[in-house]
Amino acid sequence: MIKEEKRIKNRKHEKGFGGLELLSVAVVCLIIAAVFLVIALQSSYNDKYQVMQYNATQLAVNATGFQFQSINNEVYLKEMIDFGAMSNVKNPFYDTKYCDTANSKLVFEGDKKYVTLKCGEYVIDNQYVAEKKFTIYKITAWHETKKSGDNQETILYNYKDENGNDVFKESYEKNMFLYAFNLENDYEYNDVEEIPSDFNVYSKTYYRKKTEVAKVDVK
Repeated sequence: MIKEEKRIKNRKHEKGFGGLELLSVAVVCLIIAAVFLVIALQSSYNDKYQVMQYNATQLAVNATGFQFQSINNEVYLKEMIDFGAMSNVKNPFYDTKYCDTANSKLVFEGDKKYVTLKCGEYVIDNQYVAEKKFTIYKITAWHETKKSGDNQETILYNYKDENGNDVFKESYEKNMFLYAFNLENDYEYNDVEEIPSDFNVYSKTYYRKKTEVAKVDVK
């Protein structure tokens, strides 16, 4: 009788220990799966970063040939698309969307060129095109009130209609605004300051947070 009770206790002990082992194995498997998922996602984003870098380089190449059309040494992606010099650039982070045409550009400063490509919440910002590595940042939207963590500011332009409403849905950098204004009104002003006051052009300072997320080798 005593031996039988011991056998029963041993079987119970074995079953309990087996259950704990199974639970431990399941936890380890979950941890391993999570690690592989993180690695896979990181690899996926690295590919997207590389595509973004390539697209920025292509923008710089195409804009260089379009330089004669530039206003104040800046060529915007929207200008090149409007003139048929370039197609929309697919946003590598959202396959069904495109990069921002009004906030992507090439800037000429003497013999040097600096490219900006904004795709959703990611941007290559004023990158010297001759560098061997491009820096990619994650950004917030521009907002009028400075918030904790904001480390970038800019001045954006818009103008109001006769009812006091903004004509453009979004405000633009100075030269992009000038291009959009001329296109909208069929004018050829060379500077924002030339636009008559009747158009109620105004500017505001905006802020956002910009955080480095990757450095990508130029290929």
